[in-house]
Amino acid sequence: MKKLTKKQMSVEHIEAVYKTLPDFCFFKQDGVSNAGKIEKGDKQFTPMNLTREQADNLNFQLGVTREVEQAMLTGSMFGWHVPGIDPQIYSE
Repeated sequence: MKKLTKKQMSVEHIEAVYKTLPDFCFFKQDGVSNAGKIEKGDKQFTPMNLTREQADNLNFQLGVTREVEQAMLTGSMFGWHVPGIDPQIYSE
């Protein structure tokens, strides 16, 4: 994860980023059995039996990148008000 700038930590930036996230996406955490569907704004996920490949294929159909998936997972775990919902911080 990249180091955050002051702008990326601002409330205004986080609110703007939140508006750009998709309504939902699918995820599969590497190394653990957690997988499912994340809905924007929810602090939980709907468990599903997905492989990494299945999650990637479903997200591809939605236009969701791995960076967006990670941002959505962060939002569902830590809240939708944190800088970690910005997909740009996960790009290399």
